[in-house]
Amino acid sequence: MGAQLHNVLRDYKYAEDEDVRRRHRYHIAALLLRFLSTHRGCIERAAGRPYDVLTVVPSKRGRAGAHPLEQAIELAPALREIHQRLLDPGPGEIGRNRPAVDGFVARPAAGGRAVLLVDDTLTSGAKLQSAAEALTAAGATVVAGVVLGRVIDVSDPQRYPERAEFWRARARVPFDFATCCLE
Repeated sequence: MGAQLHNVLRDYKYAEDEDVRRRHRYHIAALLLRFLSTHRGCIERAAGRPYDVLTVVPSKRGRAGAHPLEQAIELAPALREIHQRLLDPGPGEIGRNRPAVDGFVARPAAGGRAVLLVDDTLTSGAKLQSAAEALTAAGATVVAGVVLGRVIDVSDPQRYPERAEFWRARARVPFDFATCCLE
């Protein structure tokens, strides 16, 4: 850990200092805006259709107010104009590698929409899958899911050598915004 993106993704939600959280929300907004500005066409071509709205995978924790990712999106006018809150936490318990059909509840406005689902971090994909299922059940089409960061647990390389090898291989590839994640 300790990598710059890891720190931003942690601190935009959990830093004790509000100034740090605010500054990192701008970083998150800039990252998402740049990615979508560069790769929206790639996403839509791969999906076979455009999206007309983006929505955030909500937190399952009891959080007062808007999700920090929604707060970040509101800082970028181009994102703000296509953002809509379409999901609420549902009664179902989502576990690691265990999506729940009732983990989220879609709002009525989701029906008929072509949705880009956005989450800040991906660990197992269970929350993203649960959110997509709720939207689909409500009549939306989930065009794609975009995550800003991927959690890869390499704390026990003896138990999960494939994770450690994947991490080593990816760490050797320099980051470049121009490189499409779909390539």
